Amino acid sequence: MVSASGENKIGLLLSPLTTRHSPGVPEYILSFFVASIGTSLPELVVELTAISKGQNEIAIGDALGSCLVDGSLSIAIGPLLFPTEVTMSLVVRGAAIAASTMVLIVLLVGLRGKLDRLAGAALLGAYVAAYFVFLA
Repeated sequence: MVSASGENKIGLLLSPLTTRHSPGVPEYILSFFVASIGTSLPELVVELTAISKGQNEIAIGDALGSCLVDGSLSIAIGPLLFPTEVTMSLVVRGAAIAASTMVLIVLLVGLRGKLDRLAGAALLGAYVAAYFVFLA
């Protein structure tokens, strides 16, 4: 088993904070990609465990529940602790990402009636593509 030193662990935790001071890296990029991965990985473990045990309903409930909490509670608490200004272009960009993702999910999952490897690969591809589009 490989173990990171305490210094490396602290560096990993603080890397999004130091990256935001890099020229050309907007803070919303970090929240879309870096911070969201950190909050989503525990949910992914729960979902994969539930699916491997044949408990698909738990996986879907966990995914929907975490989206509800992330989309409401997290957005509500953040500004209470750290108020910030939001530009209209950021709102439009975020809404476009959310709408595009929903259309992709409806096409891949809703119309086909199944969540399979094709849908998973397409959604992962969309995530990676969005990462490169926003960093370009």
